Amino acid sequence: MGRLLSALLVAGLLAYAPSAMADTITIDKISDGWSNAVGGFGIYINNTANPGADQIRWGYGNNPNSSGYSWNSANTPFIVNTDTLFSLGTFTHINMPVPSGSSIRQVDLNFEIGNFNSPTTISTTFLFSHNETPNIAGQCNPAGWPPCPDVVTIGNAFFNTPFYDNGGTPFYFTLYGFSTDGGMNITRQFITNEGLNNSADLYAKITSLPITDDPVPEPSSVLLLGTGLGIIGWAVWRRKK
Repeated sequence: MGRLLSALLVAGLLAYAPSAMADTITIDKISDGWSNAVGGFGIYINNTANPGADQIRWGYGNNPNSSGYSWNSANTPFIVNTDTLFSLGTFTHINMPVPSGSSIRQVDLNFEIGNFNSPTTISTTFLFSHNETPNIAGQCNPAGWPPCPDVVTIGNAFFNTPFYDNGGTPFYFTLYGFSTDGGMNITRQFITNEGLNNSADLYAKITSLPITDDPVPEPSSVLLLGTGLGIIGWAVWRRKK
């Protein structure tokens, strides 16, 4: 019984230690906006100062029938715990049927976050790649609807970006990716359904130590992992027969 109590006490201390030692960082500035759309036509961009949503539309310009992206960053100021995922804001793909060839292929989201000690702000460009699938009846669904979903992929522009807080302590900022379940599952590809407003938050983390490896596998790596696990499972099944 004594060993069991000791083990439980150690486990409890280990579970409590990270939160007890976590630092807090105040984010009191986020500045962002869409730019440099590639491909497509009927493009309309409207960036607004925070709080407010930055908009890009294509297909029919500034029209409710256009497809597009909306980015609404988190309201500042807010406090984050180090080594804990937090939301930078909400991304929405307004996925509407648009004329063939009118869709963009990619667009930049210029992003700046602060204020810190050194540098005062850190900034980069998030690259959003867009795969507008053709709306061919029956291609993805034998019933003809819904058609094939579109795919939005974000590049990992922020990875272990260093900065110092007001006390001179070094920290590192890393962009993770999209999540639709509060950060439980994160991916760099967002699958969006036709005819809907599809939303996901964009998550990041400020760490006290550099991350040693990319925390979010690339989509191709995930596919290869799934294929590999499938082969292993098949082999085990064959051996049991």
